[in-house]
Amino acid sequence: MSKSLREKLVVLSTVGCLGLAGCYGQFALTRKIYNWNGRATANRFANSVILWALIIIPVYELATLGDFLIFNTIEFYSGSNPVALNKDGSLDTRYADHNYHLQRRADGRIEVTIDGKPSYRYREAGDNLVLEDLDGKIMRVVPARAVAANQASGRPL
Repeated sequence: MSKSLREKLVVLSTVGCLGLAGCYGQFALTRKIYNWNGRATANRFANSVILWALIIIPVYELATLGDFLIFNTIEFYSGSNPVALNKDGSLDTRYADHNYHLQRRADGRIEVTIDGKPSYRYREAGDNLVLEDLDGKIMRVVPARAVAANQASGRPL
């Protein structure tokens, strides 16, 4: 193998590793487009037509490529995805057919709204994560090491 070809392969491998290091992430840009598409109209048929148009134009393809190459890599190295947060610092996501909105309150607690209805709040207390109902009653206290282990494994609390 020639030295020039070997150098090209090393460069290509390095670039590939850097690009693929953050490939698994939130895909926040793609999800934002998908969530918008699902609420674009009240008509499911019209939303389906919009979906096909966005696939043909290639909006979804470009968003996924941007997520894959740029935003998920940023998320991998920095711990946060710049596309995932709203302008006010809140976070919107969709999981198991429900829309979640997380908003930090002035007192430091994070309020979780599920499908437009405030549901619970959580806060840090020392080395614990404390989940509270809307009246402030403690629902569950989770040690921080359990939260970290569950995040690493992908399991819910």
